[in-house]
This record gives sequence, C-alpha cells and structure tokens, in this order.
Amino acid sequence: MPTELVAKILQRLAKNGLLVSQHGTNGGYALAKDPSEITAFEVLRALEGPLFITSCVTSRRECNQITRCTVREPLRKVNDAIVKALSEVTVSSLTDGTPGLVQIGSEGNPQ
Repeated sequence: MPTELVAKILQRLAKNGLLVSQHGTNGGYALAKDPSEITAFEVLRALEGPLFITSCVTSRRECNQITRCTVREPLRKVNDAIVKALSEVTVSSLTDGTPGLVQIGSEGNPQ
C-alpha cells in the first residue's frame, strides 16, 4: 500500500480513538485499548463512516416510498445482523497472538 494511504488510515483510526499517536524519535502508533476491546465494526465505522446497506435504514429515512415499502424492514434486519456480527469480531480474535500478524487459513479465513 502507498505510504500516504497507510498514513491516512492510521490518522483516521487515531481520530476515532482506536489508536494513539506518539510523536518524536521513537514515535508511531499504538492501540488505544486492548485488542480484545476493539471490534471489526469499530474499525470499519472509523474508516468508512456509518454502516448501512441502503439509505432507508438510516434515521433520516430519505426514501419517499417509506409508507408503501415492503423491503425496508427486511433490509433493516439484514443491516442489524451485519452490525451485530461485526461487533462480535475483535482485533485479537483475528490474530494468532503474534503482534502485527494475521494468519490466513487455507479457506481464506483468519485463524
């Protein structure tokens, strides 16, 4: 990845309280809390913003068909299930315990 992209990602994670930055000769970034307390949902929300699969499941309800819509509620349930699933995955559950490494299994899934 380009250095500029990595820098932006780190800055955004720090801005959202997931990382702390340390300036100076030995500076860098560190996790702001234990990896078992940081969820995949928090990371995605910090990088991408609010998570919703369609705008009608937001609180703004931007669709003018809301009173006649038959898919809004099913889509809200799907959205809620995705948020719940991502909230149950922690950074520590994605690693093998070696700092800085994520092991990918033969199925393409983190171990």
